[in-house]
Amino acid sequence: MQAMDLLFDRLRRERGSRADRWLADEPVRIAADELGRAGVADALHKQLSELVRDYPGRSFLVHVDGAWGAGKSTLLGFLAERAAGGWLTAPYDAWRQSKVGPPWLTVLHALRAAVRGSVPSRRGRAWFWLRERARLVSLRHWLALAVFVALGAAATGWLLGGAGWTMSRSGDMVKLIGGLFSAAAALWLAIVSLGRFVALDSRRSARAFLETRTDPMEDLADHFDWVLRQADRPVLLLVDDLDRCTESFVVDLLDAVQKLMRDDAARRRPAAPTRARAAPSRARW
Repeated sequence: MQAMDLLFDRLRRERGSRADRWLADEPVRIAADELGRAGVADALHKQLSELVRDYPGRSFLVHVDGAWGAGKSTLLGFLAERAAGGWLTAPYDAWRQSKVGPPWLTVLHALRAAVRGSVPSRRGRAWFWLRERARLVSLRHWLALAVFVALGAAATGWLLGGAGWTMSRSGDMVKLIGGLFSAAAALWLAIVSLGRFVALDSRRSARAFLETRTDPMEDLADHFDWVLRQADRPVLLLVDDLDRCTESFVVDLLDAVQKLMRDDAARRRPAAPTRARAAPSRARW
């Protein structure tokens, strides 16, 4: 302890009273930058802006490499601050999401939350939610729902007009109420089940989506493209803590990003928003 005290005394004399200050191990904001890394964030932001200008509608990846504690998360935070306003930033903590579900599903959650959160009104967010679910329903599911609704309407009509009931007969009233309640409950269960099936917000719905599509990855790429198109500005996906993940998750995540946020759909629709991904890591594979 005496040696440590002597060391701190020497540091205080050489560097001032802040030499022995303890710091929190967490990212800081640009206002608290003491290492001059805001300049690196400015350079990255400038490069990204030039890519958006020179290659509209294209996607690209920026990889920031560094050892643990080098300040990669802080740099991403600085970049998010610099990009605020001109970009729609979507933070993605790879380490936390690595156990939640397949990488493509968790990336979709991050993009969906960012895009829907950018809509100013509650009505607009609800409309985005409805449109996204509606486009995930395949034609055969729409046909099945239409048949179910038609059968329910026919059954209701039969109860009201074809069964010979009168309002004075309590038995007919009980039969009517019971039939309407059963039809409404069945319709509600069908809608809820269909909503869970097409929501793409759980492992079960993701597995069902992959198993019931002829070309699921192409459908997913098209859906990613649609979600990104709802943003009114370029989208910046910030992937953090990738160096804490297993090798298999890193490979699956990068593979999903390559397949689902690629440029093919953007080439078919030149007005697509630019997509950028900044992923800090020190790869262990």
